[in-house]
Amino acid sequence: MRRRSRNAAIGLIVALGLVWPGSAQDDVEVRICAAEADWINCADGVRSIGPRATAMLHLRSHVSQGRCIPARVVLTASYTDPSGDVLCVGTMDGIARATGNVQDFTIEVSPRTLGTFARWRNRPGQAAEPPYEPLMCASPDGRRDLLDTHLASAVGLELVATVLPSDGGLAVAGCRIVLPR
Repeated sequence: MRRRSRNAAIGLIVALGLVWPGSAQDDVEVRICAAEADWINCADGVRSIGPRATAMLHLRSHVSQGRCIPARVVLTASYTDPSGDVLCVGTMDGIARATGNVQDFTIEVSPRTLGTFARWRNRPGQAAEPPYEPLMCASPDGRRDLLDTHLASAVGLELVATVLPSDGGLAVAGCRIVLPR
């Protein structure tokens, strides 16, 4: 709760227009957008799912007004084995896009299939079922991409959503999914 209070205070200060003047040699003003993100249905940061199930996750973003909108949502996934070692890490840049100051995203994740890993379910203007997007999951040393078969020993999936306002700033929210064997 302490982190949230500090982030909220920083967000309020920035949203009210706190401006850091540039140095005496230039006439540059630096504005930073306030942003906050939270997984709504990832209780205490952990969620369990069945062996073949998908996880329907809800992310809420708050982004300050002005030139901060639109904001890009980046999803980073890290798989871990029973000893806590990282099996692979992948990033989906721009899985969703915030077009309002407060926006809820429904992100469906299929943890056991990298080729059809995630999709933005409630994308505005989406008439048909949105397609899944693949996750390129690289080994920790970055030397090779892993396949679904390499994930057989995975027991955990850490999802981190990063909200990046268009005029600077960021917000980060994490959710751990327990994967049964």
